[in-house]
Amino acid sequence: MNNIICRAEDIHKSYYEGSNKNILHVLKGVDLIIKKAEIVSITGISGSGKSTLLHILGTLDKQDKGEIYYQGKNIKDFSEIGLAKLRNKKIGFVFQFHYLLPEFTALENVALPAIMGSKNYRESIEKAMELLINVGLKDRVSHYPEQLSGGEQQRVAVARALINNPDIVYADEPTGNLDKQNSEKLLELIWNLNQKYEQAFLYVTHSEKVAARANKSYHLIDGKLYED
Repeated sequence: MNNIICRAEDIHKSYYEGSNKNILHVLKGVDLIIKKAEIVSITGISGSGKSTLLHILGTLDKQDKGEIYYQGKNIKDFSEIGLAKLRNKKIGFVFQFHYLLPEFTALENVALPAIMGSKNYRESIEKAMELLINVGLKDRVSHYPEQLSGGEQQRVAVARALINNPDIVYADEPTGNLDKQNSEKLLELIWNLNQKYEQAFLYVTHSEKVAARANKSYHLIDGKLYED
């Protein structure tokens, strides 16, 4: 049990849809366990609720019903400040659109979450440099996002997600905006970082081929998860 990072039980989520405010049941009782250093993928058609589930697991959104535990602790028992600390210290995010801050360099973008988490500035910069070297961007640390290719920006986003040594990294369609070559490079990077730092990774994708690379792969169908 000690190696379980996140456990989700019976997660439900609904939205009101359209002018008639019809209720759309997106998640209908999702159960999921993610263990230390595990790489997990989730596939599903557009609108199936993949991103919704990711955001709920990452505490960016709230479920209507069900329980989520981080290392045995129910997140319902956390205050808003406690949840913010959990996100900053224990969870990393990589979004399809990387959301890098245009006024900061690659190095500064990666270091920022550590600096905001009250870490020493110099240590934060040193760790950011180490990560950028590990993702193959040693020569791009002083470049701004607009000076980087899409693949390079996504690698910066991956480095940023790892800066606070999270237990788990959630990635929402991480290869969605990349060509085949850069997609392959990013997947290799995730596997290398997983082995080096032992973070768990959960990523959602449309690609069955990309999903098959994971240790465990699931399909989200009609609001429920089915292991492949």
